[in-house]
Amino acid sequence: FATKTGKRVIAGGPGNPPVVVDETADLEQAADCIIQGAGFSNCIACASEKEIFVVESVADQLKANLKKSGAHEINAAQGEELVKHIFKEVKEPGKPGVINMEYIGKTPQFILKSIGVEVGPEVQIVILETSKDHPLVWTEQIMPVLPFVRCRDVDQAIEWALAAEQNFGHTMAIHSNNLTNIQKMAGRASCASFIKNGACGLGGVGITGEGYVSFHIATNGEGHTRPKSFTRIRRCVMTGDLRYRYGSNI
Repeated sequence: FATKTGKRVIAGGPGNPPVVVDETADLEQAADCIIQGAGFSNCIACASEKEIFVVESVADQLKANLKKSGAHEINAAQGEELVKHIFKEVKEPGKPGVINMEYIGKTPQFILKSIGVEVGPEVQIVILETSKDHPLVWTEQIMPVLPFVRCRDVDQAIEWALAAEQNFGHTMAIHSNNLTNIQKMAGRASCASFIKNGACGLGGVGITGEGYVSFHIATNGEGHTRPKSFTRIRRCVMTGDLRYRYGSNI
């Protein structure tokens, strides 16, 4: 309701940030950034990475780097069981489901324990290879469980990422060393924060990269905000005799 008043609102908007990884990316850096971003505060920030779209030719290598950096992969059967716990309701493909709030912001260790999987403290996120129609892709689950989706090429990855973002206008990311691919996605990503070769969960809220720290990013397009963003600036304009003219002796 508050966002419909026409006034500036101190609030967070819905976000389901996708991250695209193409075949030119520094895969070690990409994996580290995804772990840092999605693992930050157990992925509770709306700006954190929520799903991974990776080009097929580098998918296995990215996955290996993710595991090395702190990700634990679960198989399809474990994924099906996990969905039963973390979702209260699963809807048709392309529609967000209803999350079980008991799991929001919980650690990977707590979440995996619900399906009988024990992992050590080094695990920061959980990954599950899925299709683009999986409920994890379409739902902002706000927990460190990320769907891992293989794509034919970068064009398909961008298309699927844009669809999963659902026009929330919040945050998106790409890992690439191809400026054409970066520009291609940036030109279509109508969002408050677009992260290039960085961590959404950190860069998206201003902890790294440009800007100032802002945990409240909604869909009005202003992006990072600070206290001054919510003030009303008034100006006094002087004309005529009271106006100072450059070069005058007054």
